[in-house]
Amino acid sequence: MFTIIKKSMHYIILMVLIGLVSACSYKPLDNIPLMNDVFNTSTKPVSKPRQNVYNTKPVIQRKKYKVALFLPLEANSVPIKKAALSLLNAARLAYKEVKNPYMELIIYPTDGTNNTIAPAAQRAVHDKIDLIIGPLLSPSVVAIRRYTEAAGIPMLAFSNDQKSVNGGLSYLLSYLPEQNVSNIVNYAIENGHSQFGIFASNTPYGKRISDIYQQEVNGRKGRVTNAVYFNENSADFYEKAKEISEIELRPSATQPTSWSAIMFADRASLMMQTVPLLTRYNVSFKNSLILGTGIWNDPRILEIEELDGAVFAAPNHKTIKIFQTRYAKMFQEKALTIASLSYDAVALASGLIKQYPNDAFSVKNITNPNGFTGVGGIFRFRNDGLSERGLSILQIKDRKFKVIIPAPDTFIGS
Repeated sequence: MFTIIKKSMHYIILMVLIGLVSACSYKPLDNIPLMNDVFNTSTKPVSKPRQNVYNTKPVIQRKKYKVALFLPLEANSVPIKKAALSLLNAARLAYKEVKNPYMELIIYPTDGTNNTIAPAAQRAVHDKIDLIIGPLLSPSVVAIRRYTEAAGIPMLAFSNDQKSVNGGLSYLLSYLPEQNVSNIVNYAIENGHSQFGIFASNTPYGKRISDIYQQEVNGRKGRVTNAVYFNENSADFYEKAKEISEIELRPSATQPTSWSAIMFADRASLMMQTVPLLTRYNVSFKNSLILGTGIWNDPRILEIEELDGAVFAAPNHKTIKIFQTRYAKMFQEKALTIASLSYDAVALASGLIKQYPNDAFSVKNITNPNGFTGVGGIFRFRNDGLSERGLSILQIKDRKFKVIIPAPDTFIGS
């Protein structure tokens, strides 16, 4: 599903993925082999291809590129380990499918702290790595940059913290909340809404979403009439729910809230608690546009009947499903959402090597304004190190995700 988008046409012209692969088992986390053993790659130099005597054009010997995968496989946190393993498996899937003899993929396992990150970064510089994929955690991105940027090694990181990069040779692969919220607010404005509310957890994620949301609403001449933050599992949760419901100002459900569109910046499991409570406080979800974030791309959200008609921005739904099917077939388990980033990164590296065999990972090639196509849709890297992605607008309808605005298939003209 990965391609490089050419400037002169909208069609996909460089196919990198080979298709379905046969199922195989993976090694458990505590027994993951390191370096080339994971992918059965060889450290032997690639032999020079034979000259075709019937071809007047000389065969150009390609450089073999060394790509490092930095993952916190030795982290103390179980969720971080789980994410790292899913990222590793997705990389294995991509590497098996692209079958690029000019790319060697090497694993650099860390525990996610500077105790292992710094030595691993130094080793990567010593090993003359051409490209780093990862790391996952924001502090690790900052720590690695100290060594790799000085050595001229580009990095495609999984973090979604904008502050971890500032241009140069480091880029974020992740789906940034800023773009997700921007797309969904724009959708609400275009559909006639001007008064907005937000109910968000009093967490770094909740506050980040709220800040972005209010900036986007204000920037589009809308107005946030009610912004409420709650602490999960706290005694005042019910009071906060009353505050966003404006129940003291509205004695009955027939009286509208000050907002006609509202953002909920929380996961499906928490929405299962929130929605029934707000319904009890006279909120009529049928008379409001309910907005979610990318973390709503979760089948559990479909179980909440009151959210029928709610919308959120997400990656290309069809291509993500294809990736998840292939992943499940190879590893007999469900891929975490973040795993597609690792797949895209390995496929991107292979595609750049094939397209630009002598200078694959130059800034010019990585920041091609026409972008690339991955399993989550089109994406491109900006000079400031952030990524832009083509997102769909999904609607929850009849307990299914319905694409109401398809993801764009090109950046040309944007």
